[in-house]
Amino acid sequence: MNKFGWILVLALLACPAIAGETSFWIEPQVVYNKEKSLSRIDAGLSGNIAESIGYFAFGQALSNGYSQLYGGPNWKPLSWLEVGVGVGAESVKPSLRRSAYFLATEGKVSALGIYENGGSGRFRKLVATYQITESLKLGVMSETYLGFGPRVEYAVTKSISLWGAVLRDHESQTTNAVFATTINF
Repeated sequence: MNKFGWILVLALLACPAIAGETSFWIEPQVVYNKEKSLSRIDAGLSGNIAESIGYFAFGQALSNGYSQLYGGPNWKPLSWLEVGVGVGAESVKPSLRRSAYFLATEGKVSALGIYENGGSGRFRKLVATYQITESLKLGVMSETYLGFGPRVEYAVTKSISLWGAVLRDHESQTTNAVFATTINF
């Protein structure tokens, strides 16, 4: 990791010390299609510094050797909307990685959008879900390199969820199955 990456890690580790409550999550995933499978681990943390101002960090490691880490401030301008921007580093070249996201939740509906750009190129992820029961959510998902399709999520406990999606990438003409476990701390 370059000097900038280490500075970012130290700054993000300092955030919980100056802020109140910090939440952590980790999400092991498997992506499978007829030609190959790939595993990845996504992880993050977030917390508040003031009532509507906070911070976040996101890290990812893939079985193909790619990894990234970024973080920055977030803002909650409305009770149902959170937005954030981040900067960090990735293992490709290694180079700078920039990100922006939104999270909108109102009642049983939620939507998450992530946009990244940097040395390895542009990336986007969109997830929209509707809560059918206390444990079951149905929705759709779109992710760069994987495609678009339905997603189902089941809450095993308050802190553990299982989800899966079948995504069709029309550019590469492949269908990808994604299975994951989300663990919140």
